[in-house]
Amino acid sequence: MRNKTNQKGIVHIILILVISVVIVGIVGIVYTSGKATKLNSSSSASSAPVSANVTVEEATTTKLSDEPVELGVDDSVVSSPRFSIIPPAGWEKLPADGNIVVELLSPSKDTVEEGLAFLNVQPNITVFVAEGSFKDLDEAVAVLKEVGANSDYQETSTQKTTLNGEEVYIAESVIDLSSSARQVMEDQLPETLATAGEEVTEEALRKDMAKVLQRAKGKALSYTFYKDGYYINVVGKALDSFWSVRGPQIKASINTFKFLSSI
Repeated sequence: MRNKTNQKGIVHIILILVISVVIVGIVGIVYTSGKATKLNSSSSASSAPVSANVTVEEATTTKLSDEPVELGVDDSVVSSPRFSIIPPAGWEKLPADGNIVVELLSPSKDTVEEGLAFLNVQPNITVFVAEGSFKDLDEAVAVLKEVGANSDYQETSTQKTTLNGEEVYIAESVIDLSSSARQVMEDQLPETLATAGEEVTEEALRKDMAKVLQRAKGKALSYTFYKDGYYINVVGKALDSFWSVRGPQIKASINTFKFLSSI
């Protein structure tokens, strides 16, 4: 008989980490650029918002890299599944970090800007892996959805299908990131006003903050697999308002994900 309590605990950790991956890179710092003080919700310490036009030009293609990334889901277990995925062209491959086996990172960011406030998001694709004793993919997904029923992770579409010979659960989701972004901006508001002096009023900053926060939504395309006792989540993330630009390239890359034959 399966240990339902233990499985829920495992899936709860998975859910928290998957959501945190979406939030990381969204919130950040306040800085001064020349004479213009701006409230920045970004993980980057760059000195100015990134041009949306440059980003759009880079991302309108679905071109992928010439070389796939090939890795094992668990380096501590020789017999664990191996997989490959072809990154979008020009994206950086980051090393493993905890349960994230690999992260693929866009070279550019998307920017939402309103007056003195802006939000930067650097799209990425992550492969998240955790062990879990489930009967099959359906059970793993069912428990995950039960645990996450009251979260801010809102699924907008779902389907179960087959990708490169493996069952997969595909979900598109939107996450409201305004709470995290708002907290960062609030924490930095006094410093920003002190730096700006009389040039900028708190009322003006708060109005611009409110406009940016209304658009502080991320979008995720998630592919979930369950193979040989491992829960494997491949998820691409970007700012929701840029998804029409970013989505096709992210989807094209994730669709190349496949498990490799055992040696």
